[in-house]
Amino acid sequence: MSYHIYSAEAVILKRWDVGEADTLFSFFTKDFGRIDAKAQGVRYLKSKLRYHLSGFSFVRVSFVETSGDCWRLVDAEEYENLDDIKTNGGKKRSILKVFSLLERLIQGQESDTELWEEVRGFLIFLENNKLDAKDLEDFTISTALNIMAHLGYIDKKKCSNPIMAIQQALEQSQL
Repeated sequence: MSYHIYSAEAVILKRWDVGEADTLFSFFTKDFGRIDAKAQGVRYLKSKLRYHLSGFSFVRVSFVETSGDCWRLVDAEEYENLDDIKTNGGKKRSILKVFSLLERLIQGQESDTELWEEVRGFLIFLENNKLDAKDLEDFTISTALNIMAHLGYIDKKKCSNPIMAIQQALEQSQL
């Protein structure tokens, strides 16, 4: 039986260790939206995928469809490493907040190029700019607001207090 191999640019939103050596990844991709894919044996030292799936980077992933909602990861290649983010605790926390929001709000698989560009721009900006704590917090809130507005949770034009709007939208969505 042959399988069709799908490929896409992605960022890793979340990862869970499963069993002895497998890992389940939640990716946000340019072409497929959010997908969950299982990487078999990726935690073994001999795994060829292991070093390309460390997080805080852009990766090209290839996967095949399996039964159920999960995909099987068959290849990954890190093509843009975000080294400055990996060494900056404030930037890491900022990214984890945005990725957690994406994980909660994006349900199902649907291509969304505009949202991909928003997330990509957020990561590239953080990588290339030095921000103090206040600017980093403001930028994170602004990005979260843009994501929620894009997904239809907030009317950005009517929003005078971004933090309050984000909290209300999350409460109303019951996520």
